[in-house]
Amino acid sequence: MREEGSHKIFTKDGIIERINLQSEGSKAKGYQVRQIRKILTTYKFNIWKNDE
Repeated sequence: MREEGSHKIFTKDGIIERINLQSEGSKAKGYQVRQIRKILTTYKFNIWKNDE
């Protein structure tokens, strides 16, 4: 994670895209939500807790 002004830039090994988010407590912009959804579906992340 890297901070740039009021935004935080997240990276992860194996993922080309970077995620640029506002600091905690701020509301995400529509383009940020779309960006995260695209990354989650592209890389098939499972963000739901599996109790089984």
